[in-house]
Amino acid sequence: LTKGACHVVLVGDHFQLPPVVQSQEAAAKGLDLSLFERLMQQGVPSALLQVQYRMHPALSAFPNTRFYAGRLVDGVQPHQCPAPKGLRLPVPGVPMVMLDVQGQ
Repeated sequence: LTKGACHVVLVGDHFQLPPVVQSQEAAAKGLDLSLFERLMQQGVPSALLQVQYRMHPALSAFPNTRFYAGRLVDGVQPHQCPAPKGLRLPVPGVPMVMLDVQGQ
């Protein structure tokens, strides 16, 4: 960016994983905002990739509503997201299981 680039394409999602800033001085200087957020605040054009393929539609409903104002479209259907073999879903059709894990 500092070497005189004419065009730059950045790929990411400013709604996910904000910067972890432990220094109050750094936060006060704006480093608690991601590069994407800073560029968008300055009016740099952006585009949202609207089709999501990573989550079961029942799981994507929350972030779609909460962060994306309903603009996401599911690229997979529920029947394309079966439960892992050997794992029984407590509530049929709801792809969520709480597992008690203990690590060492």
